[in-house]
Amino acid sequence: MPDMGKMSRVWEGRETRSISLTEVVRRMVMKICAMIRHPRSEWVNRIAVLLGEPGIGKSTVLKKMADQLAKASGETWRAHLLHVGSRGMEDNTGLPIVEEKNGVKIAGWAKPKQIPGAVHWLNDDNKPAGYTLGILDELPSAQPSVQDQIREMIDGTVPGSGDPVDPRCVYIAAGNPPEAKHVTANMIDDAIEKRFKVYAVVPTTEELLQVWSDPKLMPDLLYKFLAMNTSAIKHLSPREWEGVGKDAQYMVEAGGNHGDAIAEISDELYEFPDLVAILNQYFIHGDDPYFYPIRGANIINADDDKMQTYLQLLARWAAAGRGKDGLIGASSNDLQRALKITPDADLEKNKQAVKNMVAIMEFFAVNEYPDMVKAIMGVVLSTPLVGPVSSKVRRSKHLQEMDTSIKKAQSYLEKISAAASS
Repeated sequence: MPDMGKMSRVWEGRETRSISLTEVVRRMVMKICAMIRHPRSEWVNRIAVLLGEPGIGKSTVLKKMADQLAKASGETWRAHLLHVGSRGMEDNTGLPIVEEKNGVKIAGWAKPKQIPGAVHWLNDDNKPAGYTLGILDELPSAQPSVQDQIREMIDGTVPGSGDPVDPRCVYIAAGNPPEAKHVTANMIDDAIEKRFKVYAVVPTTEELLQVWSDPKLMPDLLYKFLAMNTSAIKHLSPREWEGVGKDAQYMVEAGGNHGDAIAEISDELYEFPDLVAILNQYFIHGDDPYFYPIRGANIINADDDKMQTYLQLLARWAAAGRGKDGLIGASSNDLQRALKITPDADLEKNKQAVKNMVAIMEFFAVNEYPDMVKAIMGVVLSTPLVGPVSSKVRRSKHLQEMDTSIKKAQSYLEKISAAASS
């Protein structure tokens, strides 16, 4: 493999210098919140680049990072993904821009082949309404012509015009590792690489399951197996797991049975016969929900009747001794993952989700799983559900023992209110 410079060196040293998705986002939020307090002219001309294998959720967590920036900074943020590797910077259809017509600045949307001159969006009074997190995706694959445009943007000028990039736009990048097996065909210019802060991202098992908690990425059939058998995850790459999960789903959708689906998965695992044996044993129970954890996304969105079914299922597991380290624990963990990855916009004013969170925490409290109540409440603290859930929790006789978590929630709300009013 030819030497591709800085990105290649960082990736090759990932065994001793890698970083998790959670940690890299935490650092990015801290740095960006500090950076935007300074004038754009004082910013260092470089961007963070997250390198990681396909399918680990780099783009997903970066888009979600806009919500975290909003909470940490007290400003309005939204994310915009730019596929600089596959389509090029000249294809920015739909990107918000500000154009000047007859001496008047007008907010609009970029048309094909239009380079954005400014990427903030405006209120009716033509004042900026918030910040944009520009995500340059597939960066290591950028073509030479696009690399020149990226360099201009990092240096603070609009490609091709020399106009300054709007200070309310912050760029961050992601991409697959710069090595042959990921078909990275373009060499990144050394002068551009010197403008990169490169992170070798290796997700934890928990982080992969958090990304896969989206049913569009990982079908129930395989996700529930991986949630209960986390040691299996290391046998394939994230992209391979997603692919084989889709293959199995298509077999079932086409009228096949679980045996057909398991055969598809087993084909991919031919090097690991012991894992195939576990897989066959796991799926021998077919669609009987008694043998599978409840998907967190289903708990969040369940109506009252469905929620009662889930609570009855949890009660069966508790009676059977499938507690903290069994199916109840797996369902609790999955709920936490689903809350973390669900966009704030999908949780705001979701009254059913509020009822469901309180109901499931009450169940855990009654059945003497206080650590699970605290864990779920800890995640709720970082979502828009915190206010209404905290209010209902305070009125629950079963959850009065959670006074510490409730006080923490109230403190968090007061901080949010103070940041919004400042």
